[in-house]
Amino acid sequence: MKTANPVTTLLIAASLTSLSNAAPKAAKEQAVPKTAAEILALSTDKLTEKLGNTSEVGQDQAARLWATAKRIDTEGKLAKKDVALVPILDEWRDTLDRWQDSLMFADSFESGGGTMYSHQSARNNAELEIFLAKHVDGLTKMLDEPVKLQPIDLKASSVARIDKAAKERKDEKAEGLPSDAEVKKELKEAEEALLIQISLISDKATREAVIAWAKESVKFAENF
Repeated sequence: MKTANPVTTLLIAASLTSLSNAAPKAAKEQAVPKTAAEILALSTDKLTEKLGNTSEVGQDQAARLWATAKRIDTEGKLAKKDVALVPILDEWRDTLDRWQDSLMFADSFESGGGTMYSHQSARNNAELEIFLAKHVDGLTKMLDEPVKLQPIDLKASSVARIDKAAKERKDEKAEGLPSDAEVKKELKEAEEALLIQISLISDKATREAVIAWAKESVKFAENF
């Protein structure tokens, strides 16, 4: 009977031990985050990698998932104080999201369409949820009567770009694009809704923060 080489036996045993230890570690590293806590522990870029799809669509999905987790976290904390405040914050979410989307809508018109604007719209959700979480207390303390705001035209530069684009291609027919009137109408309505909401914020610092956010959104859209 042939006796096993003790050195070979030790090497095999060591290899098997190494593999058995490495397997759980590799599985842990590749584990897909599922809970809100697991998701929020990652950046949206890292979450995209963890989900295994780094395409434009994959990045959109990761951003939406992260935003959903952040929303759940914020609403859960708010509900512990007063559940009635959750729909107030949700109204803010709709108003701010509409403002950002109206700017992307204007950008899309200016450039003649394209899918990158829909991708950016999806990714804006994560940043919006961060803003809502940061200012949740001020945003949910609303007045019964609006305060008078200083005159402000948030949409002016976007309207100018729409007019310029419409004039440059007045003899062209851009298939699938809305009219410049439709885009400006949406911008106007989105701005009106936003300013009404801002005028009802009781905290001055929060009012200023929302106005600053709205202006930054315009700058971002212009440079996108």
